[in-house]
Amino acid sequence: MPIPQITVTPTDFLALQQNITDQQATFVSCAALAESGLTLVAELDDVAPSVDLVPGYAAHFQGVEQYDAPQNFTNIVTILNSHIVNRGTVALPGDNQSTRLNRWLAGEERVNQVDLTPIQVTAEYAAISAVAGFTIDAGNIA
Repeated sequence: MPIPQITVTPTDFLALQQNITDQQATFVSCAALAESGLTLVAELDDVAPSVDLVPGYAAHFQGVEQYDAPQNFTNIVTILNSHIVNRGTVALPGDNQSTRLNRWLAGEERVNQVDLTPIQVTAEYAAISAVAGFTIDAGNIA
């Protein structure tokens, strides 16, 4: 028996995309904090603590910083957007995944859904979507 063509609701989609946006913002914040720690260590007046601490703080900063990049979130964004495209829209001639996702966001088409209220994603989510290969139209970005 095939799985029914039902997607998350627009409300659930908004909550999920906001969660992804919040995760990335948290990593950006952590990277900024790690950088401030490195700066404090680099500005120490005494050479010995600076020499002892800078390499470790620099390595820590580099490790934390790599997690806030949009490409680290493309897998989960691809999964959510593909769910919407594959279960919530019908492929029309000339369509691509971005076209179908934008139709769903705009409320032009939502298979098996009665709520056709347009919804907008965050700019951060749209940026990650672009890296994942889904271009979101400006009208669908808050």
